[in-house]
Amino acid sequence: MTRTTPDLAGESAMIAGIERLVRCESPSGDLAAVARSAEAVAEVGAAELGAEAERVVVDGCAHVRWR
Repeated sequence: MTRTTPDLAGESAMIAGIERLVRCESPSGDLAAVARSAEAVAEVGAAELGAEAERVVVDGCAHVRWR
């Protein structure tokens, strides 16, 4: 049986990304806050997925998506 060493650096980066998202306030009525949150999601998601998000604004509200 082969034992593997956990990727602690990768785990730390993932936890830091989750912490960033949790701390990002984005009340639905505050479009600037939603935009900041969407940018955080795009950056954290790109780091984890290795692919850039598509940024979309609908009626002034920022969204991100991956395809």
